[in-house]
Amino acid sequence: FHRIMAFQYSYAICSNLPDNFNEKTGKNIDLDKAKSQFSHFIEVLRSIGVDVLDLEPDPNNYECSKVDDTAIILNGTALMCNPYGQHRLSEVNIIKNTLRKELKLNIADKVQMDHALLEGSDVLFTGREIIVGLTSHTNEMGAQRVARAFPEYATTIVQVPPPYAHLKEAINMIGVNAFAIGRSEAAHKLARDIIMCCTYNYMA
Repeated sequence: FHRIMAFQYSYAICSNLPDNFNEKTGKNIDLDKAKSQFSHFIEVLRSIGVDVLDLEPDPNNYECSKVDDTAIILNGTALMCNPYGQHRLSEVNIIKNTLRKELKLNIADKVQMDHALLEGSDVLFTGREIIVGLTSHTNEMGAQRVARAFPEYATTIVQVPPPYAHLKEAINMIGVNAFAIGRSEAAHKLARDIIMCCTYNYMA
């Protein structure tokens, strides 16, 4: 498995925001603008050859646009997550069925340990190793489940500082061995912690 292949994708699973998103979350975003941006995003993915599975937004699962939270997929295996809040479990089941039926992926056992929390927004695959951020939505037991599910990769666990709710809000990959880091001091501190603990060297 060449690390460059980690940034080449054949499929994407996406879901737009449901009409009741603001009502359910207490937020006040411009839904028309957000939906337009989503449609453009889908067009771009398809223009570069990605096969997009565009799921219908589900008003019963008002956080359904956060598809990334529901599963961690590496080397043809999907570890189903345990997102914060019981209301999100149906999202996990929808994505699980989609991954199994549409993409024929192997499904690892879902994170079911007592008090284990895991969301994909806190898991970053660098192409060589895995970084898991501890937040209010991902705990140590959830992070350990990732390490056990993918033993072929080293797993580094770091604490995500406020004001960030998730690891990928502060740092993400922009290419082979290269991080994109938020502008805040908190994001830069997190990046320093990651670089200090990781097995491999990265540019920031």
